[in-house]
Amino acid sequence: MVEVGGRVGGYTLEAELGRGVLGRSFKARRGSKGKKRYVLKVLDRSDYAYLLNTRYGQSRVNVDDLPSVRGFKKAWIEGDSGYVLVGKHYERTLADLIGNGPLRAGQARRLILEAAQVLSQVHAAGRHHGGLAPGNLLLGPKGVLLSDFGLWLMARRLGPETLDAYQESRGTTYRPPEDPTGTSPSKAGDVYALGAILREALGSSPPAVLEPVVAKATAVDVKDRYASAKEFALALEGAAFVEPSLEPSEPVETAASPPPSAVSAPEPVPESAPAVVEEFDPLASDPSLAAVADAAPAAVEEFDPLASDPDLAVADAASAPPPPPAAEAPPVAE
Repeated sequence: MVEVGGRVGGYTLEAELGRGVLGRSFKARRGSKGKKRYVLKVLDRSDYAYLLNTRYGQSRVNVDDLPSVRGFKKAWIEGDSGYVLVGKHYERTLADLIGNGPLRAGQARRLILEAAQVLSQVHAAGRHHGGLAPGNLLLGPKGVLLSDFGLWLMARRLGPETLDAYQESRGTTYRPPEDPTGTSPSKAGDVYALGAILREALGSSPPAVLEPVVAKATAVDVKDRYASAKEFALALEGAAFVEPSLEPSEPVETAASPPPSAVSAPEPVPESAPAVVEEFDPLASDPSLAAVADAAPAAVEEFDPLASDPDLAVADAASAPPPPPAAEAPPVAE
């Protein structure tokens, strides 16, 4: 039996990640000193590898020309066991983030927006997922990736027992109302699942601007739901907002504004140089909104104390050296 520390197909198994429908998943490195990490599945049955290597397996699991969809690299049989090299290992998924509690609304919106955009591309290619869950949203350095496409169809092809195990592993939290048994996946069902993931990521107190988006994505009637993942993504784009990032620990007391008659003349400006005041940037304090704007900083005009204070200008003129005496005119001959 293959365990942590074993070697399979030139890969060393470093840690077991969990068990799925087809078998156990391991974090692995290539060779003994490889720096990159991969996901390698040890299949429960060697005939799984045979099925994955057929045209059926390739076309159902892998989605061509979509780098944000993770399928699998290769499947093979070694000895009496079958193996699948899934691809690069990503340390975190959305499930890991949600496990620590609700996300900030801006972060949740951004992640689900990226997922909806990827899902829209998959739907345009004539495919659907059929079992989206937070663990399928991989958090890569360049954005969200979706995994396990075609797994539902593979499970059905492998027989009723495998399909039942797959349905049980997915649960019912993200299953659309029109498909209570999870046996008829559809694009509309994918939209519902992604909306349910957003609802879970936001927690019990979503911002008002996102409430109607979640409600429409998870509508019970398909006719009331977003017609496509692209439409869902556009709604999320239109729901952009800036979250308050700084909250004072104590209330700040402010004096009441005096009546217009009591307004006095402005006090003279002191001659000392003004203090530098740092402007508050709401985007800089929220990493989830840092990508909203990357405009070049505005040019800052240098402070000239003489130009702003006429008294200083006069003093400066007084301290300047006197001009040279004018030359005397030559005497006029009589």
